[in-house]
Amino acid sequence: MKLLITDDQNSVHMYFDRMIPYGKLGIRQVFHAKNGEEALGIIRKEWPDILILDIRMPKMDGLKLLQVLEGDRWEHRVMILSAYNEFDYARQCMAYGVKDYLLKPIDNKEVEERLQKMVKELTDWKSRSVAGILSRLLQEGKWNLESQEILQTIRVSGYG
Repeated sequence: MKLLITDDQNSVHMYFDRMIPYGKLGIRQVFHAKNGEEALGIIRKEWPDILILDIRMPKMDGLKLLQVLEGDRWEHRVMILSAYNEFDYARQCMAYGVKDYLLKPIDNKEVEERLQKMVKELTDWKSRSVAGILSRLLQEGKWNLESQEILQTIRVSGYG
């Protein structure tokens, strides 16, 4: 699994890297971004499975990033971290399919449980989907790199 953490506070990034047992949860790669624009570049290159987004950030906030990603079709999960306990933010996030909206300060156990649930959901999905099967073949080296274009087409088309 790939995880992207997007937050403008360095302390959030340091917290996750120190407190969350990525390997134990099945997370093999972790990317970091300080704003939505930076995150978008990482997303379009790496297609992370799990996104952890802050709501308010410079350049592009988490809600705007979700809006930009709305037309992209790839199986992923989103967790919002916010210091703002405003229902309007939560409502907007739900409109983009976000199921996890956690308030700062971060509760270590709760974040770990939510990540574990997301990893399980995605693992189950990948074991059943065409894109998931093709991804596994690529990761196992049983499929050449030129075939990544096919996988990308499947993801964008929503057939995975």
